[in-house]
Amino acid sequence: MRYRMLFVFLLMLTPTLKADTLIFLKQDSEPKFMPNGSGLCDQVYRLLANELAKSNINTRIDSNYYPLKRVLKKLEFGEGDVFCGAGDNPQRRKKYVFSALPVYLVSNVIMSHIEEKTDPGSLENIAQKELVIGALYGSNSSKWLMSQTGVKVSDNHHSLDKVSALIASQKALKYFYYHDLGMNYYVKKNALPLKLWPTKYLTVPQWLLINADVSSELIDSINQAMGALERSEELLKIQQQFLL
Repeated sequence: MRYRMLFVFLLMLTPTLKADTLIFLKQDSEPKFMPNGSGLCDQVYRLLANELAKSNINTRIDSNYYPLKRVLKKLEFGEGDVFCGAGDNPQRRKKYVFSALPVYLVSNVIMSHIEEKTDPGSLENIAQKELVIGALYGSNSSKWLMSQTGVKVSDNHHSLDKVSALIASQKALKYFYYHDLGMNYYVKKNALPLKLWPTKYLTVPQWLLINADVSSELIDSINQAMGALERSEELLKIQQQFLL
């Protein structure tokens, strides 16, 4: 009996690996996440899960789609562990752990009707020609564009669908500024007579956000898995499906 109690005591003192399942969260944002599972981050999650499985780490993809604010709250309060496709800022650095490598880069570009001849070109050229550039109301893209000297911005637009239809009709707005991930997808999806100009105005990394309570060992494993996907160019293959 004495030896049995000693064995149990020693077992309790032995360090154990965390056996919890890592939960991946999805945002209601196409084409990052798609109903058929073909989205950019859908594919990243599957590859990441496969890499982590090699280290006997369990993962589960939450089947629900959440608004970004709810995703961040769930991550903050431990109702999820990993989220794909988040920008960096000081506030988020205080609440979450960022992956060592970005998942992908998004660049802000300009969309116009396919028959438009005037290339907006550089910001200096836009200001000189007094071109009016549309932007989504309240978006980071809009705020950045409005901070540029001499650039005229029409930021009273609330829907990429409506903006795309407006430019396709050639009735009012000629140019619209947004990130290439969203606009490249919309142009292809809707088969409208639109095009994206090649100039990239602002490129921003998008990261994995990780629940701050996840153990350092698991965070290291996630980073190692992402590194393996980058070296194998599996991440690049996914990015090339969606980005310019």
